Amino acid sequence: MLDVSGAGSREAARRGHAKPVVASLVVLGLTFGVWSCESFSASTPGGDGVDGGNLPDATSPTADAATEAANPCAFAVAGTYHVFVTSKTVFGTFAAAGLDGGADGGNVREAILAKADELCVAAGRKVNACSQWKALLWVTGTPPNDRLVTVAGGFHRVGGAEELVFVDRNAVLGNPMVAILRDETGSPLADGQRVWTGGSTVVPEPRCGEWQSAGPGTVGDPRATDAKWMSAGVAACSDVSHHLYCFEQPPN
Repeated sequence: MLDVSGAGSREAARRGHAKPVVASLVVLGLTFGVWSCESFSASTPGGDGVDGGNLPDATSPTADAATEAANPCAFAVAGTYHVFVTSKTVFGTFAAAGLDGGADGGNVREAILAKADELCVAAGRKVNACSQWKALLWVTGTPPNDRLVTVAGGFHRVGGAEELVFVDRNAVLGNPMVAILRDETGSPLADGQRVWTGGSTVVPEPRCGEWQSAGPGTVGDPRATDAKWMSAGVAACSDVSHHLYCFEQPPN
């Protein structure tokens, strides 16, 4: 029968137009799938698109930040190095406890000095917690400046204008340019205060039996700018307590 209404023609037209629409959707789906896979591969560790620049390495800012977070002193550099007098005092027998009686001379000297260093480290945290701190102290066979390294700019007083005290480690065998005077907080010590030193020359001066016995020990005057800064008399090692000189050294 002849379709005079035109319905058949319209149905055929709809069928004809459906084919390009379906084809377009298929192409779009395939394109999106390829793009998604490539994007996922490029951003996922282990994907084909990963290169060395997509992940932090040991020298990246991210790795440096992680290292510094774990150790705040990892990249520390002191701008100015200091010398101070401990605010706390100790008896001249401070090294008597805990030394290995069977150790040889070199190890004993290091153990004695390590005891003094502990006092300086505890006080030095108030100046620079990342630096090393060394006590300036005579022990037989070890000149007081022997364990110091020369630092950029020399050693400066704590507090105030931070005046230069010694230009380098060798100058420590001479006299200070200004009195050390101040403790780790920048406060000046009162007149009459003394510092355990063990003397100022290679010739043995009293050193409290290597800082372990009740014999006399040589003390210095932190307010002096002559030889008295290291040798200003002697004191009874177990009867009275005195301060220590501490020098800042580069971080580990």
